[in-house]
Amino acid sequence: MKHTLEPWYETDGAISAKWETGEEVQVALMSGSRWSQPDESKNKRMREESKANLSRVIACVNGCKNINPGAVSELLEALKELEALRKMPHPSGDLDAAVAYRQRERDAVALSKAAIAKAESH
Repeated sequence: MKHTLEPWYETDGAISAKWETGEEVQVALMSGSRWSQPDESKNKRMREESKANLSRVIACVNGCKNINPGAVSELLEALKELEALRKMPHPSGDLDAAVAYRQRERDAVALSKAAIAKAESH
């Protein structure tokens, strides 16, 4: 079964979306969004944390539209490797270092291609 399509959005402490029919549905209610504790400072903290959690879930779901969520960590790893290569000085005058650099570059491109393929395999 597939999840409810994006975009998801917040409605009064709940996560909502629209079905393909256009009908609005509650996808989830964030625990704590309506809690009441005797300690008002604890209430405030719990409401703020619940709101932050709700915003994070919505951002993650909407951000992963058309992406296999299981590939996100691999995409990040590939980007970090490409960024490390970009910052690395290109070896000159040392053939072994140049060969090792080119191999690392090829490996980084292969890692990126594999991560992209997995991300697109939703």
